[in-house]
Amino acid sequence: MELLLQNWVAQVDMESSWLTDVSQAYLTLAEQRRCLRTMKPRRQLTVTWLSMNRALAFRLQMHLLRSVSGPQQVPLYQDVTEVTEESGGTTLYCDTSHRRFFVGQQVVVHSFAHERAPTNIQVRTIAAVNEDSLDLSSGLVGTYDEGDKVYPLLSCLTGLKVTGRAHTDAYYEVRAEFVEALGNDAVPASETDGNLPEGYEEHPHPNGEDYPVFHVQPDWSFAVSPGVQRIGRRLQVGRFEEVDVQGQAPGVLLDCTIGNFDREEFWGLLQFFDSRRGQLRPFWLGNPLVVFSATGIGTTKVVVRAPAGGVLADAQEFVKFVCIRLLDGTTYVREVDGGITQVGQTWELAFQDEALPAHSLAEVDSVTSAHLVRFSKDSFEESWVTDEHSTVSFSVEELHEEDEIQLSGFPEPYVEGC
Repeated sequence: MELLLQNWVAQVDMESSWLTDVSQAYLTLAEQRRCLRTMKPRRQLTVTWLSMNRALAFRLQMHLLRSVSGPQQVPLYQDVTEVTEESGGTTLYCDTSHRRFFVGQQVVVHSFAHERAPTNIQVRTIAAVNEDSLDLSSGLVGTYDEGDKVYPLLSCLTGLKVTGRAHTDAYYEVRAEFVEALGNDAVPASETDGNLPEGYEEHPHPNGEDYPVFHVQPDWSFAVSPGVQRIGRRLQVGRFEEVDVQGQAPGVLLDCTIGNFDREEFWGLLQFFDSRRGQLRPFWLGNPLVVFSATGIGTTKVVVRAPAGGVLADAQEFVKFVCIRLLDGTTYVREVDGGITQVGQTWELAFQDEALPAHSLAEVDSVTSAHLVRFSKDSFEESWVTDEHSTVSFSVEELHEEDEIQLSGFPEPYVEGC
């Protein structure tokens, strides 16, 4: 097997995509969604290689030809792990935590020769995944030492076109995209449908359903793109124009790139996305851009400082739910069904149906508006700047209503003999 190592001069990107059918009522914007890819998302891996000498430039050229000659097994560079102790036979000792290893998958292991070139490259199939080792279906030839590398392999379709860029006859750059092949060899989801990973809490909605809370804390290394949308259409007849709006209110949009995550933090985010099956399952989101300064908290209300220039009537119309996060990570979502009133320089947000447990103001980390949302795309984008640090990108949109949708106006299907 030809193995090109990643030197991390350029980041490795991967997009994991579910497939959801969304039906939306015209007037109320009530939604019904159906997952069309139920067991595994599909992945697209983008890798950039750079050569610094003519020998590696030649290997990259040959790799281009090979990548469009048939299906390939491509290393998941971001999930690389090291051999932790001398390994041989059918046992490969390595850290498998928070990496995409699974039974039946192929892995590649190698040692290093001079100038850190890979040598003693072997491919084997995984028989069992343990916390500190991989059991292999057939024995290794020879042994591997601590520090040697192990990569899970991604089964990919035949590429149709790959291009490179030659800066000199020795400095060569190749950026290739690989699409995962569907089937038994595809990498499983990191979490089962609807199951919540550790660290996420559910809170009720007035519709009677419980939804998990997704907390977004930008580190401001990347800009956050907020927005609002009002679904509708613009009608024009001659010189006359009219806007026909749908639904009862506008909805919140949020487009985020957040990081820098270590491997464990990233894995929790990936598990949450897979548990939602992309657009399929809703969740609560505390709006990271509508942050109040808390001045008091009780079991039936939270008191915040009135924002400078803030209009009480706007808050009363648009702040329907509030997210209260404590310093220990505990999160509460409450409907502001008791209304918002102004007392001096503060606003009191009152809850009637569900009280809060008793907490002191010193325990409060943040108070934000809360929204019932879903991912607005079926894709989750991860970018790895090293094999231990990543950023993720996603977008969400606010839900108006969850309900079954009845389609009408279609002719009945014709069945011969009926």
